[in-house]
Amino acid sequence: MNNQLFLVFIAFLFSGLIWSYSAFRAHFNDAGLYQEQAQILREAVERERLRTRVAQENLDEFRQQVASTLPSVFEKTPDGEKSYPLRQLASVTTKPNADKVREHISSVLFERAKEKFRAGEYERANALFSRIIDEYSFSVHVAESFFLLAEGQFQIGQLEHCVKTVERMVDLFPGNELTGFALLRMGRIFELQRRPEEALEIYKTVLRSFPQRGVASQAASSLRSVDL
Repeated sequence: MNNQLFLVFIAFLFSGLIWSYSAFRAHFNDAGLYQEQAQILREAVERERLRTRVAQENLDEFRQQVASTLPSVFEKTPDGEKSYPLRQLASVTTKPNADKVREHISSVLFERAKEKFRAGEYERANALFSRIIDEYSFSVHVAESFFLLAEGQFQIGQLEHCVKTVERMVDLFPGNELTGFALLRMGRIFELQRRPEEALEIYKTVLRSFPQRGVASQAASSLRSVDL
């Protein structure tokens, strides 16, 4: 009986040792697997870093190529809105100092255009405002150039051109206060053309869409003066 208990004990002990060894081996096998996976991930990260560096170098080279090519392309590109994408590309690829120079040039042109405008030389002013719009679309003076161009066109009787300029303003600067004033000028043109219903809708639109005091006040005044 004692021998049987002893054999059972030995068998049980041996089974425990086998289970422990299996668990021990499995643990270290898993650890090796984790290490292998970690190494794979590290290699993948390193490959992505290399790709990023190569892509950045290619991008820098591309910018240099575009910057050197754009001047000759501009000579063959028509002015106007069709050139805007190309000029936006130029603003991205050229150096910051070049952008500062172009902004300075646009400011000088804008001040010259305003001088002509104030002197009543509307055709000359309009030519300068159009140049700013076409050649310096990135400039902070573009919205005001549109507005003064429309006003100059109105002053010399180019009413249809004025309407088209205002429509472009609505597309490009829908929330700008100057766009509200330009729309009021469009409404006045409609009144002169005996289109009171359209003028009325313009004034109502301005009153709804432009909460600025100056614009809203003029819109309300124009609304009351429409002769139906």
